Amino acid sequence: MAVASGPADQRFAGQRVLITGAAGLLGRALARAFAKAGASLALVDLDAAGLDRIAGDLPGQGTTLYPTDLRDAAAVSALPETVQQDGKLPTIVINNAGIAPFHDILAVRNEDWEAVMQLNLRAPFIVMREFGRAMIACGVTGAFVNVSSGAAAIVRTDSVPYGTSKAGLEWMSAGFAAALGPYGIRVNCVRPGLAVSDDHSNLPPNHIESASRRNPMRRIMIPQDLAKTVLFLASDDASYVTGQVMGVNGGSNLPVWVTA
Repeated sequence: MAVASGPADQRFAGQRVLITGAAGLLGRALARAFAKAGASLALVDLDAAGLDRIAGDLPGQGTTLYPTDLRDAAAVSALPETVQQDGKLPTIVINNAGIAPFHDILAVRNEDWEAVMQLNLRAPFIVMREFGRAMIACGVTGAFVNVSSGAAAIVRTDSVPYGTSKAGLEWMSAGFAAALGPYGIRVNCVRPGLAVSDDHSNLPPNHIESASRRNPMRRIMIPQDLAKTVLFLASDDASYVTGQVMGVNGGSNLPVWVTA
């Protein structure tokens, strides 16, 4: 029996959404999902060519690209003014950009540590501070959704800087949620599970199959899983949700041993 399709999801029509790390695997999925739901987009990434590619795949209701090195504090601080020159202030901001280098903790150099903290922790701090100030000055409500990681709660000796940055992001998000809540501005985090691109040659053999078997849902996350959760947290359906960390991992964090 044929099932009639429902109305198109246009819950973000008329809204402008800023996404950092938009050229990456998860960023591309987020951009497509918000565009499909009617939003106009301000996409930020260091990879200018990658931004051009994703922009070419999006509907035409308005996408503006901002090639930006988010490790540059001055460039990040200037983003609200820069973005407003091209249109209205985004009232939904997704802090998605990040790097996850793997080094044994005793082999981590000072510059490795700084690179992770500049992009994964300092950049979203400045983004939330500056866009939060701008939203308050304009008298508008809004929502931030920050992309964390299961590494915030699970210690691995080969990714201590990354896990530290994500744990800090969650703590920082709670602080901003408390500070911005009186202005009607919400702040939440998502903790995605393992997601891989088509090219996963850098992973150990059978890593995906092994991770899938250990997951209660028997699969790894796909980027669309994360996008759906982020859209919920950014939407009016989550209007009373702030200061939270929502896992998107198929239950992989549960304290159970999956036997089959």
